[in-house]
Amino acid sequence: MSRAPQWQETPTQVHPARAYIAYVLVCFGPSLLSVGLLAGWSTLTGHRISLLWSFLALMTVRQFTIGVVTLLYHRGICHRTLTLHPMLEYTLRVWGWLAMAIGTRTWSLTHRVHHAHADTERDVHSPVTEGHSLWTIGRQSIQSVIQTREDTTLIARLGTDLPSDRLEHLIEWDCRRNFGMTGVRFPIVITVLTSIWWATGLPLWVAIGAAVASLPGINLSVFASTVFLVNGVAHTWGYRNYEGLDNSTNVVPIDLFGMGEAMHNNHHARPGSANLAHRPGEVDIGFWLAKQLKKVGLVRKLKSSPSGVPSRVEST
Repeated sequence: MSRAPQWQETPTQVHPARAYIAYVLVCFGPSLLSVGLLAGWSTLTGHRISLLWSFLALMTVRQFTIGVVTLLYHRGICHRTLTLHPMLEYTLRVWGWLAMAIGTRTWSLTHRVHHAHADTERDVHSPVTEGHSLWTIGRQSIQSVIQTREDTTLIARLGTDLPSDRLEHLIEWDCRRNFGMTGVRFPIVITVLTSIWWATGLPLWVAIGAAVASLPGINLSVFASTVFLVNGVAHTWGYRNYEGLDNSTNVVPIDLFGMGEAMHNNHHARPGSANLAHRPGEVDIGFWLAKQLKKVGLVRKLKSSPSGVPSRVEST
């Protein structure tokens, strides 16, 4: 293995205003879209739906799922900067599958390849490589998941320490069926959402429509944050604490709604740290949450120092 030189601490700005606008739109847009659909459905059916409570509920689910992404998928299983209690880990793996239609092994493999070749022609998703842009990052990310899932050579090289139990095999089987649309995940999600809306007093047929209207605020919201914001915007606009191996940026210094994931330049420079806030004034809510979970015994082996190896580690 050969390593590239350490990153240099040379702060720069890259269209910061655009980064802030994108951050707000991504964090709130999908939930507001669902609220708009629910408002239309309420008017069409004549049944009252509380739009304020709907928005708060959707944002709560969104935040919880982002927490699952950052603590379990990203900092936990992919980078091994923390370890969750086994029962909590298993439960969150099920939640992550239902919310995002992807297992921890495929997600982690895709992310590890991205780190190894960030913003080069071998990167599985980058908005700055030839023929790609911020507007193609969604398609790139979906294609990268499909390719990674089937690459046995890659699994043998980078995924030997990743989960490969019955749950993971079920998730991968389900994902091959149009990300669960013709498998078991999508029916489960619709059934759960319909039951929740039905429990609020809506007739069953109205509850089904409300369940469908809720999907952007639940599924699209997480996709927008993890794919468009982190994979796309955080390699295009924002600010950098470090210059070196790729185009990664920090979108915002205080990341309340992305659980710290928007400080992507920090992460690329020091992927071996669970703490994504490296400078005074930066706030990583995900790391704060990890510390609280550690106090009650649900997290251990928390790597808190903003140190580590450079992001890109090429195979010779």
